Amino acid sequence: MGILGRLLKRGETKSTKEADESSTECAHTRLHPHWDDLQEMGDDGKASSYRCGACGAAFSGDEGQRLIAEESKRVAEIERL
Repeated sequence: MGILGRLLKRGETKSTKEADESSTECAHTRLHPHWDDLQEMGDDGKASSYRCGACGAAFSGDEGQRLIAEESKRVAEIERL
């Protein structure tokens, strides 16, 4: 493939593109809490939902707390090494 073909990404197969997309899956480590009630704001345990700051995915309050707990556990294990 020539330089022009590379610049225009000619000849790139669909399977190559799909492989690139699947290898960049988000780990959802930048979760931001959202509250339905102003009185509960600031209490992460009462967050109604979470949104990933990296990819924009939305999670329920319980699912967001689970993801945060899993990541905290993973980081604690790394720090012990």
